[in-house]
Amino acid sequence: MGLIYEKALGTLVLDAELITHSKNVDLVERVSRIFYSRWATRLWTLQEAAANVNFVVQFKDGTVSFPEMLRERTAILRAHDYTDPITFEAFRWMQEIGNLTLRKDNDDRYMSAINAACYRNTSHKRDEIICAAGLLRFTRKQILRLLEHPETQRTAEFLRIWGHCPASLIFAQGPFYTSPGFRSCPREFLAAWAETAVVNAPPLMRVTKEGFVGTFKGLILITPDVKPDVSTVDHDSRHFVFRDIRNK
Repeated sequence: MGLIYEKALGTLVLDAELITHSKNVDLVERVSRIFYSRWATRLWTLQEAAANVNFVVQFKDGTVSFPEMLRERTAILRAHDYTDPITFEAFRWMQEIGNLTLRKDNDDRYMSAINAACYRNTSHKRDEIICAAGLLRFTRKQILRLLEHPETQRTAEFLRIWGHCPASLIFAQGPFYTSPGFRSCPREFLAAWAETAVVNAPPLMRVTKEGFVGTFKGLILITPDVKPDVSTVDHDSRHFVFRDIRNK
């Protein structure tokens, strides 16, 4: 379906609640209505917005195009700093959709696809990674390869097919990254005040059959009980080894 939406001249959003309201309201109210509509909270309607730059939303008295709303948002944010949670979340949603719609490089679209897919509701959690694969233009053969794996292994297989990922992903916390080779690191490692802190990370990590492969420059915790070039940290039953390679 993603390919159909991508090749279409445009997509029209029809939501039973939105078509009862006027489009002639300020941007914050209009975007908030779209953001909290049933259409915007369902997983598989995401492709209607993310796969085609020319998508419009139907209101009672006419349509509003998403590119127009993005331009309005940019102008408004230059003049105002919105901190209330409703507006913040609605504008963040616009940014994620804008990243998927306007950016052509899939590496730039990666985190937006993951975030957008996981943010929406679905009757089957296993659909999230399949939807994200579609947004990132996986081939039919690659998506079928995902479906051949048990649900608990699909995210790992997704990452293997992709071949690399943003290095920051290793610090993401969640149930998807708990299998061997794909476990996430404690976010405390990012803190500059921590005993062991990552102070510089590459933009991308490789993903192999065994899992994540990346090199991070950081501060090394040295204790009298371990070799001077090796430090170990136990965190939530996860065991991490840090090796000092400054002089190697």
